[in-house]
Amino acid sequence: MDETKIELSDKGITFPYRRYLSDSASGFVLILLASIFAEKTPSVQAFLDVTFPSEVRVFILVLLFLLSTPIGVMINVISWMFFEPLQKPIEKFFIHKGFGEFKKEYVFSESMNDLGIKKENWFEKIRRLEAKLANKHSIFIDKIESLRGIAILVRNLSFIGTVTAIYLAITKYHWELILISLLSSLFLLIVSAVVSFYFHVQIIFWGHETFIQKKG
Repeated sequence: MDETKIELSDKGITFPYRRYLSDSASGFVLILLASIFAEKTPSVQAFLDVTFPSEVRVFILVLLFLLSTPIGVMINVISWMFFEPLQKPIEKFFIHKGFGEFKKEYVFSESMNDLGIKKENWFEKIRRLEAKLANKHSIFIDKIESLRGIAILVRNLSFIGTVTAIYLAITKYHWELILISLLSSLFLLIVSAVVSFYFHVQIIFWGHETFIQKKG
């Protein structure tokens, strides 16, 4: 199955796993949170009771389900614009700090030296290496593609957590909930950076084994 296409068949709607992780799941989470806040807000609930009968609500829920992927794509784009610049320095921090045994297992230092990858060109070099692997040895990328989807999903959840904190602050909810939302957002951003780092280490390893070791 194509990793970028959503397929319709007599069995229903089929979502590629990476697309579900990176886009659809984020849309589901936002819709769920919006539904919870609508339920807990008396003025919104009263408006819905007067304006929309139960049959219309069911139709709206089905429509929102179908729109979850485009909503998730919009969340993905916005979180990429505002949160990826925050995520990248966190990921670069792990290049020389932490994960010692993991780095040994994937011959991290040797692979970086042989491929000419440094902290300064980390993302640029890895992006080009990923393109080469995808072009000539796509099976390696297919094996780890879900990691990218998880990293994007967690980054999107971090963004949603921040938006939730802003909403709670505007509506004057308890400050404890605002603090929990902000801390959760920060934690999720760090988790996203860790998963992204793991994904990129895998690319470096497979790139080294494919393009360097074979030459040797």
